[in-house]
Amino acid sequence: MKTPAGLRLNPGEEILFHMRTHAKVLFGPAVVTALLTAAAAANTMFMPRDLLQGYLFWGPFAVIAYLALYYVWYPVASWRNSTFTVTTKQIIVAQGVLYKKSHSTQLSRASDIEAERGIMDRIFRCGTLIVVNAANIQVGAADTMSRVVLKDVPRALDVETAIKDLVFHYHQDAAQPAR
Repeated sequence: MKTPAGLRLNPGEEILFHMRTHAKVLFGPAVVTALLTAAAAANTMFMPRDLLQGYLFWGPFAVIAYLALYYVWYPVASWRNSTFTVTTKQIIVAQGVLYKKSHSTQLSRASDIEAERGIMDRIFRCGTLIVVNAANIQVGAADTMSRVVLKDVPRALDVETAIKDLVFHYHQDAAQPAR
């Protein structure tokens, strides 16, 4: 996958993984596309064109077009515009179709990495990674800002291992005294 032009990296930082959510999330829009295509074909074949000056013929097409935008186009566009980037220094989550949002966390501040994989995730070799940021944890505060959630990451175990190695090296380098 091509690296986005708007990705801001620090000097000396290299991209290790740049990926989208696993393509399994496109299964629902594909099924909806097949159903909407069948509905449009049925409307074309069975609805008389002259019924009420064509309103009952063209009305279902308007409904099908709206459903296609909402249940097919928007999920596909969201999938296409949502990326996860793991660099040597940070994790960047960028998402959004019309309203772009980006969130990054420094690997030097990560304290815990969790992996969640259900049966379908194991079949497709993907999973959800949760990186806990120790710098944002406050007693009694909601921990939504202290976690970066990467849903349906392809090759989740490889990405988890790479992140754990990077976090371990950051914490090991910080523990050594400067010479």
